[in-house]
Amino acid sequence: MTIRHYLARDPKNRKSQPLLIEDLLKMAEASKHEAVNRCLEMCEDLYRNGSKSRYIHAIQGSPLFELRTDAEEQKASARVYFYWRNPEEVVLIHAESSDQGRASVRLLNGCAAVLSADLEGQKVLDGEQP
Repeated sequence: MTIRHYLARDPKNRKSQPLLIEDLLKMAEASKHEAVNRCLEMCEDLYRNGSKSRYIHAIQGSPLFELRTDAEEQKASARVYFYWRNPEEVVLIHAESSDQGRASVRLLNGCAAVLSADLEGQKVLDGEQP
């Protein structure tokens, strides 16, 4: 079962690149190539396996989810934040690599802003006309 993916843009700056692309580029510029590769692998797994992806973890108390590798497997954990629009569609928002193993509050707040804007009918998805 494959699912449809959307990339989110900043609700305050729709002309920017998708947020996930910006994050992956920043990680690559910081020489975190392994983390970028892991993020791409996890997104591919989500695309192929949908809700059965082995990387999905719910973010407690939130409608947000993350694709996450475990820091024990490698030097640092890689994360991709997303939410389900419906059982066949996800919105990919942010990505990060962390040595501490904790989610970035700043990125989670950004994810919540995207989700809220989408629910309000704002055009925050890549490809949507403002």
